Amino acid sequence: MPEEPEGGRKDPSGKFITERIVGRRGRGRRILIFLLKSLAAGVLFSLAAIGTLIAARPLCEKYLKPPEKSSEIRLGREESGESGSGAEYWDSAEPGSGTESENGPEGGSAAAEPENGTEAREYGEQAEESSVSPDEQVQAAMETYPYTIRDVTRLSDSVRSLASQIEGAVAEVTHVRDQEDWFENPLQTSGIYSGVAVARTDSELLVLTTESAAEDADRITVSFGSGPSFEASVKRIDSPSGLAVLTIPITDENRQEAEKTDPVSIGSSYRIAKGSLILALGAPCGRVYTEDYGIAAGKRDVSVTDGEAEVLTITSHSSTEAGTWFFDLGGNLIGFAADLPDEDSADDIAQAMGISEFKSLLERMINGQASPYLGIHGTAVVPEVRDQGIPSGIYVTGVDRGSPAYEAGIQPGDIISRVGRKTVGTMKDYTAALGELHAEDEAVVTAMRNVRDEYAPMEFTVRVGAR
Repeated sequence: MPEEPEGGRKDPSGKFITERIVGRRGRGRRILIFLLKSLAAGVLFSLAAIGTLIAARPLCEKYLKPPEKSSEIRLGREESGESGSGAEYWDSAEPGSGTESENGPEGGSAAAEPENGTEAREYGEQAEESSVSPDEQVQAAMETYPYTIRDVTRLSDSVRSLASQIEGAVAEVTHVRDQEDWFENPLQTSGIYSGVAVARTDSELLVLTTESAAEDADRITVSFGSGPSFEASVKRIDSPSGLAVLTIPITDENRQEAEKTDPVSIGSSYRIAKGSLILALGAPCGRVYTEDYGIAAGKRDVSVTDGEAEVLTITSHSSTEAGTWFFDLGGNLIGFAADLPDEDSADDIAQAMGISEFKSLLERMINGQASPYLGIHGTAVVPEVRDQGIPSGIYVTGVDRGSPAYEAGIQPGDIISRVGRKTVGTMKDYTAALGELHAEDEAVVTAMRNVRDEYAPMEFTVRVGAR
């Protein structure tokens, strides 16, 4: 027999049988190693993915999970339930809106305790993340302010208590007028205004109100709060200031009720400084028995008929026609609402005439006396202008049409230097000189008039009117 080659016997393909066996075994081993490596890689990839998900879970929950409204809504409900001073916090949904997703089927808060264990754990984890409660946050913020909540509450309670005391003197004035329509049928019109009791004697109770409440009225009734109505009549009307005084006769029948009303005190508007807290009563919102308060934002002097008045700018609402009366924190009347011509003002900014300049006028009105009237608007000639050759005195800026000064021939541009026997250099001098006169008196008013670039003296005989 022929000898076999050293490598073994060949098969028909030309390869030795031993070589085929060894190659098959090596190929199987390589496939096994590849599968093991693939499995290991898959395991590692899975572990890496799981680790990534675990690490990214808080971030995903933060940005992808719907925001929890429970803290804000719970805070609102608890604050609303605990508050006893009228401060209320409302949920985001309107009552009765039927938004069960936020308020629940029974109208309650969505912050109810979670029912299952998973939600409970998430709820607890979120609670642990916020180490500072909302109450503590509010307390920390309040500590940065110079005033505490207790200070604010005390101030609010004081203002509310003061308003309650003064409201006993605030009156509702009903103006009734009898008329006829086109067919001569009787027609009755009425208007409601506010007033405030300013004086009381044994025989009458006197109420300060607006000119609109008293003018052309056939009947006037006055009531204080829930008390009975009193028949009133007009004591005096002053059209330039827009004020009127009503009188309520005190009889044996109504004395007990009338004496329950304590008149307010007349204060001093001169003492009001910028930043002072002012209380507005009467009808600041257009209806009687409404109230508001604000800050005295500024003061300035304006020209009024036969004088000069101080105007307070107050950050509150006001109604001139319905009547708004301003008080300081001592409960004293310090001003009344006024509409100033050519004055730009917002709805929540009031222009109040200071009461100090009107005390003399008010005193005469309460006593049923007329105040002297010339009908001049003016301003004092300041030293800087006098240095330019302008005479000293009251520069007339306007004259009321039909007034005594108008009838006497006084014109805008004249400079009044004397009223009667008094020399006047300021508006206070002019007011004091006019106050010594009486209605129907004849007074000589001396004025300087510019004639051909020179001031020449002129005298006007004026018959003093009544206002």
